[in-house]
Amino acid sequence: MNTNLNCLLVFNLLFSTNWLIIWLSFELNLISFIPLISVNQSGLSTSASVKYFLIQAIGSIFLLMSLLSMFAFLPLPISGSLLFMISLILKMGVAPAHFWLPLVISSTNWLNSFIIFSLQKAGPLFLVISFSKSWSLSLILMISMCSVIIGGLGGLNQTKISAIIAYSSISHMGWIFAPMLYSSLFPLLYFMIYITILLLIILILEKGKFSKTSSGLKFTKNDNFNIFFFFLCILSLGGIPPLLGFFMKWVIFLLIPSFFLVLCLIFGSLINLFYYLSLIFSSVGVQFYFFKVLFQKKLFFIMIILNFFMPVFLLSL
Repeated sequence: MNTNLNCLLVFNLLFSTNWLIIWLSFELNLISFIPLISVNQSGLSTSASVKYFLIQAIGSIFLLMSLLSMFAFLPLPISGSLLFMISLILKMGVAPAHFWLPLVISSTNWLNSFIIFSLQKAGPLFLVISFSKSWSLSLILMISMCSVIIGGLGGLNQTKISAIIAYSSISHMGWIFAPMLYSSLFPLLYFMIYITILLLIILILEKGKFSKTSSGLKFTKNDNFNIFFFFLCILSLGGIPPLLGFFMKWVIFLLIPSFFLVLCLIFGSLINLFYYLSLIFSSVGVQFYFFKVLFQKKLFFIMIILNFFMPVFLLSL
């Protein structure tokens, strides 16, 4: 019931043009989501609900103050538009306001984690994209580069699956912010494809009853279907050709004129790929499937060839 209410409130936020209704939608969405986090009545879920409530409440206060500054001329030490952006990235868990996201994700179940990654980010992200032409280039570049680099470096020393996925989400938000000044449609498209791939990963983790606090996955040797799709989804998030994640990142490279930002995105993506592969090959059962299926069916060599020649082919177009 609360999940349905969250969906309705997010859609109301997306299509509303009244600032009071938008702010009330944020508050009602927060109030309806808190019972979902604390439904287990455990110490971790209670801690997660308190942290999430405090962060979202602070973000709502910043949002209200920014609106008063822009429309009621409330004097503030910083500009209303900058405070507006701070409130939205705080609500989404985008760097440099990302500190709460790994803590909350590590304390909730897989379903609530997916809601935080998808529905709870959709409203603030839509507002950021709606005003994308109003943001300064330096602000968008700073948020994008911070998210990609922090999301990459932060995940290196993580052993919990939930923390790795949380830092991966921070990194992908950097990819979503990167083309925002050049396209309003493509960041939404990237976000939709990202949450679709993430949903498949979380469904596999939920189906396998994997603990969020474990440092590796334990697949059985007969669980080939889940291993194969988990393997493909992780590689797609890492941007490996010829998977969908690669083409999304390639289009971003074509949209962005800043060479320095492209280098930062590539650097962060390589770090992400490193801990994606570490997660895959540290999982029990994956090694067996990898050598038995991929090598015997020559899929491994096809992947190697595609990774070498597809970027060269695209560059020649």
